[in-house]
Amino acid sequence: MKFQRFHLLDPQGGLCGRNERFTKRKIQTQFLTSHHISYQLAPRKISFLLGCLDEAEAIRKNYDFHPISYHYDMVLWSTYFYPHFRNFFSMTSGIRLWHFGAGLAGIVLGLLAMAKRFHRIKTKFTPLAIATTGFAGMTFHVVLILAFQILYGYVYGQIGIIIAFFMVGLAGGALTMNYALPGLKRNIPTLRGIEGAIILYALALPGGLTGLSYIRGVWLVWLAQIIFPILVALGGFLVGLEFPLANKIYLTSFEKVGKTAGMLYGMDLVGGLIGTLLASALLIPILGIFQTCVIVALFNLATFILLFCSPQTSGR
Repeated sequence: MKFQRFHLLDPQGGLCGRNERFTKRKIQTQFLTSHHISYQLAPRKISFLLGCLDEAEAIRKNYDFHPISYHYDMVLWSTYFYPHFRNFFSMTSGIRLWHFGAGLAGIVLGLLAMAKRFHRIKTKFTPLAIATTGFAGMTFHVVLILAFQILYGYVYGQIGIIIAFFMVGLAGGALTMNYALPGLKRNIPTLRGIEGAIILYALALPGGLTGLSYIRGVWLVWLAQIIFPILVALGGFLVGLEFPLANKIYLTSFEKVGKTAGMLYGMDLVGGLIGTLLASALLIPILGIFQTCVIVALFNLATFILLFCSPQTSGR
């Protein structure tokens, strides 16, 4: 049974098929040869590895969109160089999606209760929305960069384009909102609508990535060059829409332009910092890309709910 499972790894003829394709394509290499492929992918080695995986029932398996081995690698290396961090990384391996859901639900209920007693706290919900949007923007960025590497395997040749299109999306969103602001009458509902759009984007992204993972052949090149930049730009566009609108809303309560710009820009940076650290070091390795997108949706759902309590002086 072990050797039969090996053939599942290569539906085009197993090890011999790989060597044949390598020779047929006449790839010129100095180190990697057909003999090296035969040595590294020998059936006995594959069988031994699969046997070890079968015996390690308590250890979660590594998958493309759930790279748990990255987390295990951090645990391993922390034991050598930073022993105190080993306990932290080992503890975080037990994080689950419902922990974030329960924690955010508690925070939302607590803030709503405080808002009934202290009306001034309601004015802080707009900066909080900016923070969760910054969290979403950077998490989307990390997710799409890793997804591109997973699906196509050459992210370093495209990372400049991915970053550039994210910036294009940010600029496009900000320009669109600046153009629409003079005629905008319902500021808070519009801000809630943008939060809702970010939630829908976060929930739809896993389905889109799953669909791309099933596409093969010549279409891969076109999708790599077209679809991913569009996805990145769309995420940046949604983030860019929110910042000018939030500034207008916050200015109705705090008329100082410098304080408003500094506060909101700072909250955006804090959210982006948290998103970058959590997504790359904890969420994606432990929970996977798809559940990370769900967590982004939950964060923005929390501010979506809180914005219903924003005071009328903050915009209609």
